[in-house]
Amino acid sequence: MPQAASLHAMVVEFRDLWRIRTPCGDCEGFDVHIMDDMIKSALDFRESREAEPHPLWEYPCRSLSEPQQILTFDFRQLVPQQRLCAEGTMELRRPGRSHGAVLWMEYHLTPDSTVSTGLLEPAEDKGDCCWNPHCKQAVYFLSPTLDPKMLLGSPRAVSYAVEFHPGSGDVTMEFKLTDTWN
Repeated sequence: MPQAASLHAMVVEFRDLWRIRTPCGDCEGFDVHIMDDMIKSALDFRESREAEPHPLWEYPCRSLSEPQQILTFDFRQLVPQQRLCAEGTMELRRPGRSHGAVLWMEYHLTPDSTVSTGLLEPAEDKGDCCWNPHCKQAVYFLSPTLDPKMLLGSPRAVSYAVEFHPGSGDVTMEFKLTDTWN
């Protein structure tokens, strides 16, 4: 046990968590643009293309897309020699600012019993999410959050490319706002 696991993702709009990636500009009369530029440069180098763990039960958010299963791991089989790849798009079904993609695992103990480290129940009509308080979820912040000028458009989907590298156990990913669906 478990027999299998699946990686899920969903695009969300955060009430406050997105602010950790927003430039400060002027703060209490101090010009901190130099720090903003330094942080953006560091994020562009590596971290902006990684998901970071956050206890989302502490950070209210609304789902803008439906949850989508990205990868499946069958633990009854040998670990594959080749990397597992998944590409696709998630349609944005609610209006809002797409701050990031949330990722979580679901462990399938038996065909009828699943434990989720993410959503505890489907999102409400308004999109409000109820997250597992005993686990952290991975957040991949979308790059327009870093540049306020890019928030003016209205993307209709988020494309993704996710790879599992069995040799190292690493998962690499990229999520991008797009204007059209595939």
